[in-house]
Amino acid sequence: MFKHNRESKKKLLIVVGMACWILVSILIQVHIADKKIKLRKEAEMFRQRVAAETVARQVKKVQVLVAARSIFSGTKIVLEDVAVREFPPEHIKPGAIPPHVNIVGVITRSHIFEGEQILSTKLGVPSEVR
Repeated sequence: MFKHNRESKKKLLIVVGMACWILVSILIQVHIADKKIKLRKEAEMFRQRVAAETVARQVKKVQVLVAARSIFSGTKIVLEDVAVREFPPEHIKPGAIPPHVNIVGVITRSHIFEGEQILSTKLGVPSEVR
């Protein structure tokens, strides 16, 4: 009888151990599933934030004429001196020349550096700039 009782206790311990193992396994799976859900939500929030920032950065740009190379004061502008470049509206300087204006043949009043926006104030007589 003593031996039978000892075997029963071993079996009971094995059953309890297995039950604990199953319970721990279930709890771990629940914890992992919860973490996955939280990570997916965080990833979606991050994607939405990045998308919103991307849209904010895609502000409509404005085209203006820039000097394709340095143009010295008193120079008659030729086509090769001019290029079109896009800028955000807040970076357009007052008097910047839009691309539809033909400035070929106009004399410069002052030096215009390469890449600089071409301003009406740096060109010949204002009536020459149309």
